[in-house]
Amino acid sequence: MKLTLLGLVLISTSALASNISQVSPDTKVKLKNFGNNFNFYYGLQYIGPSLDTSAQEGATYNRFKTGQDYKNDNISGIASTQLYHTTKLGYYINPTYSVSYTYTFQEELNDEIEYEGKDFSGNTQTYLRYKGISDNNKRINLQVNNIINNKTFYFGSTFFYELPSTVGSERNDMYYGVGIAPSVGFYSDVAGLSYGFSGEIQRDFYKKQEYFAYETDVYPTRYQTLKVNFNPYLNYQLNDVVTLKSSLNFDWDKKGDEINDIKKFNANMDDVVNVGASYNIDFGVNAGTSLQASITDPRIENTTILLDLGITVY
Repeated sequence: MKLTLLGLVLISTSALASNISQVSPDTKVKLKNFGNNFNFYYGLQYIGPSLDTSAQEGATYNRFKTGQDYKNDNISGIASTQLYHTTKLGYYINPTYSVSYTYTFQEELNDEIEYEGKDFSGNTQTYLRYKGISDNNKRINLQVNNIINNKTFYFGSTFFYELPSTVGSERNDMYYGVGIAPSVGFYSDVAGLSYGFSGEIQRDFYKKQEYFAYETDVYPTRYQTLKVNFNPYLNYQLNDVVTLKSSLNFDWDKKGDEINDIKKFNANMDDVVNVGASYNIDFGVNAGTSLQASITDPRIENTTILLDLGITVY
């Protein structure tokens, strides 16, 4: 019996080897090229300390905590230092088109960070932010390069579909989100100088985008139905390793039934300025550091030091 089993294994292995050897050279090249077109990116951003020496230990400024609450009162950006993770699996269809799948999550590193906000009556109260890990909706992306490319500028864009994959999105009965993220760069006569702008427009759809949960409610529940940002930048490449970078981030949104009013926009997150540098460590590995400061509310406590690391595997 053992000899019979051994014979069957040897025959199967021999047949498999025979089939592999029969694959044509053209097919092998195609399979190799298919594998080579995949790429993986991992990005890590550390939202570090602010310039405020009197800040609570472990606290900093995080613009992604800002915006407006259900009463339209501004939300404080004081929060814990944070690690923000980005993962992307992509595939190059050709030099013009590529598709990718992205997943991001963040980790608040410190517990019981105090920040101020207004309660239901409009009085200022102290609240707490807690440590922990949370994730964001996953995206499927189509990137299109060189839609326009002439002597003056180049234009490309990413189109994306956002899946309601977080607990919060599912709880809010989100259907999906769709968006476009265009990017424009201008050619410069100054060696090393580059400038342009990027942006993003996202429309989210819900089962109910605005509603009163109870008849006694004063304020309706309103979900974010439109997000818009605009980010001009100016960079200067000193050498093959170091690039000086600067950018502005402007942000607006619509909530609930505001989507039906073309004139109504909210300020949403704080507008900020970023100044720093990036470093090309090695092939596929980049690092950077920058100072981010709020333009909307320019105080020393509304600043933070950012550290970035990006690794691309081709």
